[in-house]
Amino acid sequence: METALDIQHCISQIPRADYSGSPISFSIGRGEIVSIIGPDYNGKSEWLRTFAGLIRPASGKVISGEISTDCENRAQWEQLRRKLAFVSSETALLSASNGLANVILAASYHQLGDNDDLRDRATELMTQLHVQFQADALPAFMRRDQRYRLALARALMLEPEVLMLDNPFAHTDAAGTGKLKQFLLKRVDEHATALVIMSHDLEFSLKYAQQILFVTREQVYCFKGASEFLGSQVESIRQYIEKPGLH
Repeated sequence: METALDIQHCISQIPRADYSGSPISFSIGRGEIVSIIGPDYNGKSEWLRTFAGLIRPASGKVISGEISTDCENRAQWEQLRRKLAFVSSETALLSASNGLANVILAASYHQLGDNDDLRDRATELMTQLHVQFQADALPAFMRRDQRYRLALARALMLEPEVLMLDNPFAHTDAAGTGKLKQFLLKRVDEHATALVIMSHDLEFSLKYAQQILFVTREQVYCFKGASEFLGSQVESIRQYIEKPGLH
């Protein structure tokens, strides 16, 4: 399996004062799903941002191809931002531009097609993501879940090798969550996109993730799939698995 991202002896910078564990090392392959789970307020989002290159590691390296996320070369940084996509509920949209213009923006900047091609691709992505709004609607007049899907569509217009999502199911109802899961799984299957997802949805992690990262302040534990994770005898993991409402 081709490696999409290589994490080498890494510690995330923001939780460093609280994190007392060892550095972590693992690789993410193309078309692989990696799930980041664990108790609240233990730094899961910060680790995800570190993998995406948005936070410089306190130690170690995150490498995509031959480019490290701490590179200072502009051309390499632009290439990295195309390869590693990060979307959260805080991902900003242009407030004065409509939904379609927002989705096209990044791909247009990187000159990934002419206007007609980008418009067609953006429209197709929004259809697949079930984004529904008036053509001239501005982000302020859209639901939160619609804004999230626009940000996701914009990221996918760059055809990234790794898609990193921070709690993507938090703002959708059951039907919307089901459709989003189906879309993401299809994307992984058809485009060999690696998916790194921070989620409280343990069922999704156990069913689909090839790797599971369990994040605590004391240690980040890396597991090769559900069987290895469920077989762990670490007390914090046992408590997490048995916590009501996670299944």
